[in-house]
Amino acid sequence: LQPLPPAQLLRDPAAGTLRARQSLAFLSYRDKLLAGSWRFNTYFGRDTLMSLLLLMPALTPQAVEAGLASVLDRLDPHGAVAHEEDIGECGLLHGGGGEPVYDYKMVDDDFMLAPVAMAYLLEQPGRAAQWLAGPGADGQPRGAALSRNLRLVLRLAGAYALRPGVAALIHLKDGHPTGDWRDSADGLGGGVVSYNVNAILVPAALRA
Repeated sequence: LQPLPPAQLLRDPAAGTLRARQSLAFLSYRDKLLAGSWRFNTYFGRDTLMSLLLLMPALTPQAVEAGLASVLDRLDPHGAVAHEEDIGECGLLHGGGGEPVYDYKMVDDDFMLAPVAMAYLLEQPGRAAQWLAGPGADGQPRGAALSRNLRLVLRLAGAYALRPGVAALIHLKDGHPTGDWRDSADGLGGGVVSYNVNAILVPAALRA
């Protein structure tokens, strides 16, 4: 991992308390932003996107771009956002053979990328085109990865646009009792249709 130097992390390097700045620096790298410290201390797509949106007024462009790039680099071929990255022993236990293992079972984070990307790219129009044209981890332009996610959003939301009804809403994925930030079966009351996803995140993604 390549740490983000403090001077490239916060617009005001002296903002907040020293302890808060040290905690943020501990979790911030050019490769990805970490979450779940101390127990997990790995990449989480939802946590990265939510943190970027909340901290965007205080973060430097380099820090925001590092976070967005980490999400784009971990999209699946269809544009779905990776929820979690298993590395080290966890990766080995899940059959990664030493390579990271990505979990795509969540449905909410797929609709969070577009609004966060829009918030940054419209704020930084002078950097946006060049950054999107730059290569991601697979060598393809970052804009191409973002487009995959946008196409996924349109495809998933399209069913409701064509025929509104409960059956056309975004459901949890088959075989998974969780799928949004209420990360437990009890959190959704045993349901399979998340209000947060359908009433808030999908419209936000479509507007973006």
